[in-house]
Amino acid sequence: MLCLTLSWSCLDVYVKLNLVHLLQYIFFFPSLFEIHYGILQAYDWGSPSLNMQHYNQTTPPVYNVEVMKVPTTMFTGLKNVVSDPENVEILKPKIHNLTYLKTIPDYSHFDFILGLNAREEVSEEILTILRKYEGDVQL
Repeated sequence: MLCLTLSWSCLDVYVKLNLVHLLQYIFFFPSLFEIHYGILQAYDWGSPSLNMQHYNQTTPPVYNVEVMKVPTTMFTGLKNVVSDPENVEILKPKIHNLTYLKTIPDYSHFDFILGLNAREEVSEEILTILRKYEGDVQL
């Protein structure tokens, strides 16, 4: 299940969401990246021609997170079937500037956005973390 703590009392709000955008989000956003054999890469569209359309190359690009210098924060859910805990464990040691990691035991993929307590568990914490770096942006 993609959302374990969905607020059914907010169903009227969810129904008013643009269905086309919601479906694109549900079907494509979780697949922006994949971990295959310990390699983090963009989503494989299933054919060289589709990959070429999206990436201008026949295979999905590989993300080299080991060279990232930006401070990185990770929020994970132990019941996430899209980005499962095993993949998170593969990814964690590759992020050399991992400054914060929060694991939420009962969270699945969309709980981070639609969950009953997403504001307290995730959103407010992300804003607090971003405020720490507010003056550090250099253009």
